[in-house]
Amino acid sequence: MANCIRNQHKEAGSAWPSYADHFKMKILFVLSTSQSPGYSRMGSERQAMGQAMALNDMGHEVIVVNILRGVIDWDYGWDIINILNCGGPKAPYILVEQMAKKLGIPVLVAPVYWPTDEVTRNIIDIFDYKGVDVDKFISDNRDHFSGIAPVIERADWILPNAEAEMEQVMDLWDAGEAPKIGYSVIPNAVDLENEIYPALKLDELTFSDEIEGLLHERFVLCVGRVEPRKNQHNLINAMNILWEDEENEDLQLVFMGDRSDKYWDYLTKTLKGKHVLSAPPGGPLAVMKMMLRAECHAMPSYVETPGLVNLEAGALSRPIVVGDRGTLREYFKDTPGCFYVDPNSPEDIAKGIKGAIEMGEAPALGELVERDYNYYTVGQKLISAYRTVIKKTK
Repeated sequence: MANCIRNQHKEAGSAWPSYADHFKMKILFVLSTSQSPGYSRMGSERQAMGQAMALNDMGHEVIVVNILRGVIDWDYGWDIINILNCGGPKAPYILVEQMAKKLGIPVLVAPVYWPTDEVTRNIIDIFDYKGVDVDKFISDNRDHFSGIAPVIERADWILPNAEAEMEQVMDLWDAGEAPKIGYSVIPNAVDLENEIYPALKLDELTFSDEIEGLLHERFVLCVGRVEPRKNQHNLINAMNILWEDEENEDLQLVFMGDRSDKYWDYLTKTLKGKHVLSAPPGGPLAVMKMMLRAECHAMPSYVETPGLVNLEAGALSRPIVVGDRGTLREYFKDTPGCFYVDPNSPEDIAKGIKGAIEMGEAPALGELVERDYNYYTVGQKLISAYRTVIKKTK
């Protein structure tokens, strides 16, 4: 895979171009999450830390505060506050916005939002909810995900990760009631310098003796939390179709990620005698090594925007099999190596996996991710959005 971005940086004499001489900004990143920033495997939190790293490297000062665990220094002289919705309580965000308004500090909000009605229906079917349990489950889920609406209403600018996400955000309000707030699309990205490039330079892709002893020569990989929205049950159903073919009867399915115990219990009822391995969650390097060894990466999810693991596998020029939902087509377009499937159809998922295995390598996908979805590009877009909002609110 061409390392064009890295080479440009080296020719310039540093890892990142500096913008500090133009206007060095003090930027506050605000998260509301049960995890500590920098230690979570959750995609939205990793994106926040990657963006902060990029802006710091480009000459600005970024402080990340998890408001469930830390306190904001309101006397620090912030130029911008960037709220990133990481799934935690929303009321603390609103308190931050209210204080920022009193101090005249512009606030931008990354919604990280996508409606989950299809996932909700599938969970009801999987766990066989009945009667009032169904109504309560639907209501609770809608309340949880729509809770970002009052945070967006108080913002000066919105930072969706795709045009499609912005359309979904605006659907939170009835026609004519949506807030008139400007926005800039800030795509998700991969860490080329610290994760992708080092992985591509590895001479060996080995693991501990325990893992090596369990891995088959050929396997399909699915990285991410094992939960209904990721649709691992239909991925298993698709593998059942592939295992009927003598050529693929020894093909292994490897899950790598944390597990929802209730969903895992549901899955294990169908796994006896199957070539399925649940590998322990690992750091970025372990994930990259597993991706490079896999036949392909399969995540036929119901909700991905577009899913950090899909970007990472693509950046490594590995074929990906993805659910035709969310923002995936906006990111990967019709690039060879990305196989879109109907997440409700095991037959379609199996067809996508078979096509990905036959393809083997996906260099065009690697070039696309490297060019368009790196933190240098994201940093530039964020700086442009911040300057627009500062100029607008002065």
